[in-house]
Amino acid sequence: MNNNTADKVTETLNALPGTSGNDPNALANALTSLEKITQSIPAMVREITKAQMETIAALQELKTSKVKEMLSPEKIQSAVTNALKQAGPQNVNIPPSNNNQPNDSEE
Repeated sequence: MNNNTADKVTETLNALPGTSGNDPNALANALTSLEKITQSIPAMVREITKAQMETIAALQELKTSKVKEMLSPEKIQSAVTNALKQAGPQNVNIPPSNNNQPNDSEE
């Protein structure tokens, strides 16, 4: 190994937990550390996947409950009332209902 490569190896070994570039067992310690990390990856992936599934389920439950809440008769009535209040008085003439008189088109 040239000096540059040796320096990089030493620097890398020093960065690994439980190793030192001056330690004759540095490479073995580094490999042990890497093996421990590698062995823990599947468990970490399982935990992440489990957390993702729990998050998705919680979001779906929240969405469902929010939709049910938004569609409750009280919320709908409140929304309609607020919309009518915001619209203010309108000059709309609604003719009275003539339910008792026959419609010309029905004759």
